[in-house]
Amino acid sequence: MSGEEKLDLLLSGVRAKVEKLSIYELRQVARAVGVDRPAVGKKSRVTEAIMNIACGTVSPIPQSRRGAPPKSSAVDEELVDEINRCRARALGYGEDMPQKSCVSDSAYGNIENNELTLSGVLSKHGSDYVVVSDEVLGEIFVHQSYVERYSLRSGDYITCRCSRKSNNEKYGLTDVFLVNGELTDGTRGRGEFGALTRIYPQTRIYTGGNGSAACRMCDLFAPLALGQRAIISAPSKSGKTRFLKEIALGICRDYADIEVVFLLIGEQPEIVTDIKRSVVKARVFDTCFTQPAELSKNTAELAMDYAKRRVECGKDVVVLFDGITRLYRSYRSQGRPAAGVEEIKDILGCACNAEEGGSLTLVSTLSSDAADAALFNEFIGLGNMVLTLSGTLAAGRVFPSVDILKSCADREEVLLTADELRTARALRAELCKDASPEDVAAIFNSTSCNEEIISRYKNG
Repeated sequence: MSGEEKLDLLLSGVRAKVEKLSIYELRQVARAVGVDRPAVGKKSRVTEAIMNIACGTVSPIPQSRRGAPPKSSAVDEELVDEINRCRARALGYGEDMPQKSCVSDSAYGNIENNELTLSGVLSKHGSDYVVVSDEVLGEIFVHQSYVERYSLRSGDYITCRCSRKSNNEKYGLTDVFLVNGELTDGTRGRGEFGALTRIYPQTRIYTGGNGSAACRMCDLFAPLALGQRAIISAPSKSGKTRFLKEIALGICRDYADIEVVFLLIGEQPEIVTDIKRSVVKARVFDTCFTQPAELSKNTAELAMDYAKRRVECGKDVVVLFDGITRLYRSYRSQGRPAAGVEEIKDILGCACNAEEGGSLTLVSTLSSDAADAALFNEFIGLGNMVLTLSGTLAAGRVFPSVDILKSCADREEVLLTADELRTARALRAELCKDASPEDVAAIFNSTSCNEEIISRYKNG
């Protein structure tokens, strides 16, 4: 059976169910799916209005709060979901139907008609909601009724239709097709991020598969796992942003089911451009040092909301956050004496391995410069994995500049294999005796994979 035939069959089933409803039940369903003036007209008029929405020929409208409230709030939610699924199929977003891209050709083709389809992240600004799109359109206003109808939350990635009456007005959302890649009926009843049961990180992430010596050192001395709260301690100009980029490239290369999110706060604009062009599979949230501190704060919160929504859907997300120190200064600029510390702790606390499924792995950079000593001492103990970059090695142009004696992960004996653990301890012991950090870096630079190093110590 073709997609069109299946759609016709579903529409026939919906019509049969709708026609059996009483006028009061019919109006409740009509109100829930977005029919214009659901309490006006005879049963036949309301039925056709519902079917027009199910067929995708008419977009739902915001629910009005004017007039007398409905006599009952009871509604057939299964039928409402079925109507929404039919609409998604009819518009090309359902199973067995040709899938439209998140930002389709029609997004540009219909600009002259002031109506287009696009995707973006839902953001809450005060009491208002907007969609932040990758397009040049800016923010798209979202009526509160759509938020309530589809149980939307800040950070949801939605595919929607928007329109405006004239070129001088802002676009407003008029229909929602997908929420976090799923049909809209999937948002009802989903769990809350804060209610997830957190357990120790258990599933290892190997980042050195792309051959990066720095990532291979991370794999051996400070192993990364799903749900970890990792902190990269580093002074200025020690290559921490480049290290994050190499981690991202390694994960994107070997883990198609892990979503990578890059959060760059107060960064140099050329670095932002490089990250976007190099790590094309990552979703990038960024601000430059030329932009206001308030924007940095909002961007960081939106990026974490986006990651939380993905975890609520059972996805594994790795957030690469550069960096804690600059975001702290953005909060401090707001003028409150205690600003910044609690907000940063909230962000670090988002890292979790959920027993119900899904994980949020957070890899953050933290400045170890003397000027930031108080801030360093405040946050360094919160990580369950710490990887330290040496400013002395970096100044001598010795890369990777990883200080293996100060780098470790909690429960590393669980994450590392027996051979890896033996090798890591042997190298640390050598460094404590007569080996130099340059010698250790040379070992990794002269090999192509960690197995070559492990084999040297297997019988030791």
